[in-house]
Amino acid sequence: MGVRSNHGGGKLKTLGSQAFYKILNSITDNPTVPYSTDFRLIDRVVADEFLRFSERKRIARGLIDWLGFTRDYVEFEAPDRLAGEATYDMQKLVGLALNSFITMSIKPLFAFGYIGLFITLAAFIAGYAVIVQQFLLGDPLRWNITGSAMLGILVSFLVGVMLISQGIVAVYMSHIYMQAQGRPLFVIDRSTSRNLGGSARAGDPWNS
Repeated sequence: MGVRSNHGGGKLKTLGSQAFYKILNSITDNPTVPYSTDFRLIDRVVADEFLRFSERKRIARGLIDWLGFTRDYVEFEAPDRLAGEATYDMQKLVGLALNSFITMSIKPLFAFGYIGLFITLAAFIAGYAVIVQQFLLGDPLRWNITGSAMLGILVSFLVGVMLISQGIVAVYMSHIYMQAQGRPLFVIDRSTSRNLGGSARAGDPWNS
């Protein structure tokens, strides 16, 4: 696998790449090597397993790493472009980053659910404090909570509940999404495995 030792872009692209890899590796279970490229030498076994993917918007470097086969890295220094300009502008790079997040992780689906849980807990604590302090104890701390503030706490609580409901829907959507991806449940390295017997797939070159 080719890995750039230098980014070769401007400061904005460099910062963007650093942020991209940090976010991607924080939400996925299979870390991606920063500045890795799609230029890599793979053997027939890896190619056959990669061809089993039925996804349309593929992130090649991420999916090949997801397969889990042994890999090694070759660092290289990318020279300056001799002519022309890069066809991948900032808009395309942002689109590629978003597609990578969606393809390689389901955690973004649950983001609003977590936000809703935080808002609901905060609003519940605030509402409980207001009820005890304002109504049960007669406002000894002189908070002087207005009706508008109480209404704001109530609205925040309801918004949090709605976001939690969205998070629950996201759980079901994640199962549908993973089922629609159709990725294999496991990948067998048949070149190093022994005594597979009848478990080998029909038509598999390693079964001959």
